[in-house]
Amino acid sequence: MASAVIDRAWTKRARKAVVVAGLRTYFRTTSRVAPSLAVRKAVDVWCTLPTNTGRRKDNRHEPGERVTVPAAGLSVGRTIVAETWGEGPVVYLVHGWGGWRGQVASFAPQLVAEGFQVVTFDSLSHGDSDPGEHGPSRSTGGEMVDSFRQVYEHFGPAHAVVGHSLGCASACRTLLDGAQAERLCLISPNPEMAEISGRFARQIGLAPRLDELFFAANERYAHRAMHDFDIAPMAATGQLPGATIIHDALDKEVPLAVAQQIADTWSGSTLVTTHGLGHHRILIDPDVITHVTKAVIG
Repeated sequence: MASAVIDRAWTKRARKAVVVAGLRTYFRTTSRVAPSLAVRKAVDVWCTLPTNTGRRKDNRHEPGERVTVPAAGLSVGRTIVAETWGEGPVVYLVHGWGGWRGQVASFAPQLVAEGFQVVTFDSLSHGDSDPGEHGPSRSTGGEMVDSFRQVYEHFGPAHAVVGHSLGCASACRTLLDGAQAERLCLISPNPEMAEISGRFARQIGLAPRLDELFFAANERYAHRAMHDFDIAPMAATGQLPGATIIHDALDKEVPLAVAQQIADTWSGSTLVTTHGLGHHRILIDPDVITHVTKAVIG
């Protein structure tokens, strides 16, 4: 059995390596001979949601009440799936890029026990929600913000918001755009978008001279400025509530230095560092769940 698991893991890695090598070859060539095509394809790949199993973990203790919320704007006619537990002041749980509501629902039982109503949801094109503007398996940060805004308008003002990964930026931007919350908890917050997009462009082999075109094309696709999702500048406005930031020292997706930089910028914030939980298992750690519950209670 162990040998079979190892074989499957190696096969998966090998397939991924072949795909990445193919992308690099494609983008190195098209960057030279058809730069506009290279940029359009890069945006398509950038906006395609990841499918790794960590993002699809179902951490719900038990199913809650399922609620469908109408989408608005460019996605009018589509529905967003939300799920809720308990009664009382509302605490929103916001998943990250490629995640879903069940992944962040690990915090619900303790929060419900403390007298809160917990609301989590699938952003458009995520989980059980309808595909968004760009079709199945594709989304943008702007669409994640729009999804949260519609859920917020359905359930009402927040006592607290808990975000994970890109859900941290989505939460912060939604609050700056007019939503209200007394407390904020960010788990494994994302780096600045210029850093992420630049690293992505190098990984797929897009020529550095096309970085500005790629950045601008992403903004048009998302209908939002990329810098709208940079957490440290949002914190520096002084318009967000104090935050508890939780990050793992061995997070392979987002270095701890990102959380440290955000905490240094954010007056009144608290940084909690864990060890050995990574980017996804941090959501189910009992000590982390307790930290989040205490941060929400205040």
